[in-house]
Amino acid sequence: MGLRSEASSLQAGLTQRLVALAAKADELARSRTGDEKRATELACLLEFWLIHGKPRREPKEKD
Repeated sequence: MGLRSEASSLQAGLTQRLVALAAKADELARSRTGDEKRATELACLLEFWLIHGKPRREPKEKD
């Protein structure tokens, strides 16, 4: 298997995973609200979290 073929296979797998994550985020968002605008915003946020992870809150520094 050549390097180009392996890269294509990896890219196809990654694309498939991203499509599945987007569909899951959209499904979850639409099950939580009937408002189209909020569902779209929530789906984008959920998709970001599913791909990158939820950001940690930094503890507030005490002066």
